Amino acid sequence: MNALEQQLTQLQSSNPKIRQQAAEQLGALLDSRAVEPLIAHLRDHIDQVQVASAVALGHIGDAQAVNPLIQSFHGETYGLTEGEGTPEQYFTIVASAAEALGTIGTPAAVAALLAQLTLDAPLDEEGTAAAALGLGYARDPRALPALLNALRSRSDLVRRYAAGALGQLGNRDAVETLIQTLQDQSWPVQVVAAEALGDLRDIRAAKMLHAIVQDVARFAAGPRKFHFHLRAKAARGIALIGDSPSLEYLDRSIRSQQWARQVTAAVGLAYRRDSRGSDILIRALNTPLPTLQIEAAEALGALGGQDATSALQAVADSQRIPVLVTRVAAQVLKQMEAAHSEDLSKK
Repeated sequence: MNALEQQLTQLQSSNPKIRQQAAEQLGALLDSRAVEPLIAHLRDHIDQVQVASAVALGHIGDAQAVNPLIQSFHGETYGLTEGEGTPEQYFTIVASAAEALGTIGTPAAVAALLAQLTLDAPLDEEGTAAAALGLGYARDPRALPALLNALRSRSDLVRRYAAGALGQLGNRDAVETLIQTLQDQSWPVQVVAAEALGDLRDIRAAKMLHAIVQDVARFAAGPRKFHFHLRAKAARGIALIGDSPSLEYLDRSIRSQQWARQVTAAVGLAYRRDSRGSDILIRALNTPLPTLQIEAAEALGALGGQDATSALQAVADSQRIPVLVTRVAAQVLKQMEAAHSEDLSKK
């Protein structure tokens, strides 16, 4: 029995965890013979299996999955999940379908996402936010006006995913609007806008991001305990933009005696693959502050290397660290592994 046959057999297991893992493995195999079985499991009665099947179909990229994925995107499989269901379950299912549609990127897939985003229905903010997410994966330039308009949505959730999608889209025409979004009334929107500006690497954003790094309290909309998320994303942004004043600031800060400045600089330098802050980030993983731990984990993932991998694995396996942080560490490790596999395949 070859790998494809083995995973197709596992996909029919009575154990939902095995079905979920089989769907994930089938996505990695990139074999179009798995498309029809995965489409069938978009209607699995376990939401995690639906999500894994949708993501796998996106990886495979076969256009025959588009119409079934559109049905999932419109919530037509949600009522099949076990239990009472929650808004979080609904969003996860719809978002995974949107991600797959964007990744496949056929005209019909993009049209379905654009139609939902343009509608921006107040009673379906999850669907609209998911549409923004999917359009980020599509990287279709036609999405730019709709995503910019979505930054004016009444929904914090929609604005957040629209900001992230604009970073993925890579069009620098979004820079000025994203700079304004750094002062959004919602702190998660601010954080994603800062991250998006780093992705776009446009010098116009450097001054504002630098100001946030130096005096985050003047800009942050959220409670103080979340301020480091914004500061870290701003540090990442100035590091990726790489203008001389910002790099000089990071260089001075990594040698500072102030712990907060050191950690912020270490985060920024990590995204430039500068290992000077590696030990600082590993220490930050063991602080009792989840915001600090999460940003340190993500920065170590960007930095890479065996020391980072070992530190992240220890966090992912820990019983003492908050579950949210261990999940982030596990996800970062998975992303590092995928990136490593992709690098090997190119050699």
